[in-house]
This record gives sequence, C-alpha cells and structure tokens, in this order.
Amino acid sequence: MRLYIENDNHLLEGSAGLAIAALLEAAERDPSRFEGKTVVLVICGSRISAKTLKSLL
Repeated sequence: MRLYIENDNHLLEGSAGLAIAALLEAAERDPSRFEGKTVVLVICGSRISAKTLKSLL
C-alpha cells in the first residue's frame, strides 16, 4: 500500500494492496512470467482510516 501511495499519490484499500503485492512478488520470482503480456489490476477503494494511513507512512 505504501509503495502505491508514494508512487501514484492515490489512496487504496488493503485488499488492493494485496493484489499489487502478489503481482510484484510473482514478477520478482519469475521475471519472464509477464514478458510480452498485458497485466491488469483493478485498484479500488480509498476507505482507509487515518490511523492506518499514518502507520503506513
């Protein structure tokens, strides 16, 4: 979540952060897995409490 917030300046919910983390991990384990492919993640939601946001940043 923090990586996305810092790079894209948008808030997102934890479940969207999980999808990003899974994609990044899969790409790190096997970089050729996504070569020549289009990958789409639906990033939705910005319902995050101020307390949670503060702990991430």
